[in-house]
Amino acid sequence: MSRDSATRSSRMVLSDHVRPTRSRGVRAYRLGDETLLYAPASQTAHAVNAPAMAIWELSDGSRSVWQIAEELGRWVDRPAAELLADVKHGISQLTALGLLHAS
Repeated sequence: MSRDSATRSSRMVLSDHVRPTRSRGVRAYRLGDETLLYAPASQTAHAVNAPAMAIWELSDGSRSVWQIAEELGRWVDRPAAELLADVKHGISQLTALGLLHAS
């Protein structure tokens, strides 16, 4: 993916009701505090931190963006509304890298 297309994708506008899904074939490899996500379609690997990994794991198509924020909020004892912008940003970034589909 080119830098321009990654930038455009990272600026995508997400509805709270979108149900993101993990891209097919992406594999996760734990490396200490980070996880390496390998996308065979693009033959790229990306090191992601714990918050990004949590978003990726929760993006199984069964939860909306809002529900992902709610679940993360329960984990960190914060309201979903406070986390929503960060969750949307994380989903946009993971989508730009080809690790999620959020349409």
